Amino acid sequence: MQIKHDSETDQFASMAPWPIVASHRARLQHTDLLKISDLCACLRKEHPELRSNWFAELGVQTGWQNAPCLYIEDHRSITRMSEKGSQNFEYRMLGLSGPGDGFLVSAPRVPEFEAYMSRMLGTESPRVWAAAPKRHKRRRLTDDARSNKSLLADLVRLAERGRGLNIVPYIASGDVWILASAIAKASAQPVSVLGPPPALSTLANDKLWFSQTVSRLIGSNSIPLTREIHSMTQLVRAIQDLVSHSSRLVLKLPSSAGGLGNLNLNAAPFRGLRPRDMLTKVRRQLSEIGWRAGDKLLVGVWDTNVRISPSVQIWIPEPSGGDVIIEGLFTQQVEGEEGAFIGAERAELQPDLVDALIYQAKQIATLFQSLGYVGRLSLDAVILSDRDSPENIHWIEANARWGGVSIPLTLANKLNRWQPSYQLVITQFLSNEKIHRSIESIETRLRAQKSEAGFSTSEIAIFLVPPRTGLILVISLARTTQRARDLAEMALNACLSH
Repeated sequence: MQIKHDSETDQFASMAPWPIVASHRARLQHTDLLKISDLCACLRKEHPELRSNWFAELGVQTGWQNAPCLYIEDHRSITRMSEKGSQNFEYRMLGLSGPGDGFLVSAPRVPEFEAYMSRMLGTESPRVWAAAPKRHKRRRLTDDARSNKSLLADLVRLAERGRGLNIVPYIASGDVWILASAIAKASAQPVSVLGPPPALSTLANDKLWFSQTVSRLIGSNSIPLTREIHSMTQLVRAIQDLVSHSSRLVLKLPSSAGGLGNLNLNAAPFRGLRPRDMLTKVRRQLSEIGWRAGDKLLVGVWDTNVRISPSVQIWIPEPSGGDVIIEGLFTQQVEGEEGAFIGAERAELQPDLVDALIYQAKQIATLFQSLGYVGRLSLDAVILSDRDSPENIHWIEANARWGGVSIPLTLANKLNRWQPSYQLVITQFLSNEKIHRSIESIETRLRAQKSEAGFSTSEIAIFLVPPRTGLILVISLARTTQRARDLAEMALNACLSH
């Protein structure tokens, strides 16, 4: 096993419209490459949908081409994501876009935030469309775009003028590919989706499939004890089996995100219960997270002796583009029984643990690439106990989509400030109340606080979504991690203080 920790910025300009910066390198052993190849062949037999390329027949391909981009951050395909939650995140990818690009939101637009982001990045804004100015019901942005004839005509013209189009979605769900095919057909131009094919996107975002696949690839000790169930009878058996292994259990909807579909249970009250009493105890809570008998459900041990929660940020190029690229290793901050994400910063771990995390992450990502995966991927793990030992790694899930770390990381790369002397801290806070202060007044207050505290102009904090929604998402870049934390705290105070 050979691991290299890069000290220089490596940019892979032909893979994406923003810099791809390698942070770590690992060379997989020949035996592991053979195992990946064998498992890839098995998975293709088990999931024939992975061999489908219906989208290619409609003029759509995976990857990136030298053409304008259309950015779509739509969370409505995520199980249990509310309409308000979806709208809160719609602007989060705005900083990745540039002049000549397109950007979709639902409604309404926030022009002052668009102007703010343009000022912070020093570039012109993309063209922003409100896909459904009179939205009355929950619909995906791609469905709005296809049904809005004027908007669809604009997207077709964007592809025609650019002699092609890239769609950069938050998640490459099937509806994205349908919109891409509609634009390709109407424009007679090549359209690319910068994400995995739809069938692979669905599988990779499935927590059960991920756990089972990692267990086959790395070993059963690389994941928490996990069971797949489809019925109440199977649920009872799974709980009876697992309560003796841990003080807490977790029930997860496999396609949920951000802890929204998690149900965390204290194991003690279930020990010794009759099946009927067990079902009575858990049935109401299951209905609250939206599970119904017949659907898949993950039942597993909730690791309680967790010291840190690392996340490996990865870019997967098309196979012709070479190896997968490890862009960063972060520790995540989560809160509550559901494990909701509230922030992240670069990880500081023992070298042997870093090597093991990077190596295993590359094994997983290389398997995904072999299956046809292209684009952004992050892999979440936990480190057990108080020892930084490779044996204490449990892989939890794949985020086969953009997310709360990868978007800020890519924006930091785009700003060209990703250097050893600058540290990135990501902070996410959800206020109980709307924030009525304008983005200009928040900027003014933050600028004064920075000056008073002695921060340089090159040390910056950027809001990634309009704070007025109550969701405050900040990236801060400073000379040290502590200074970046302090800067993030100032940004929060600038929003919240009276």
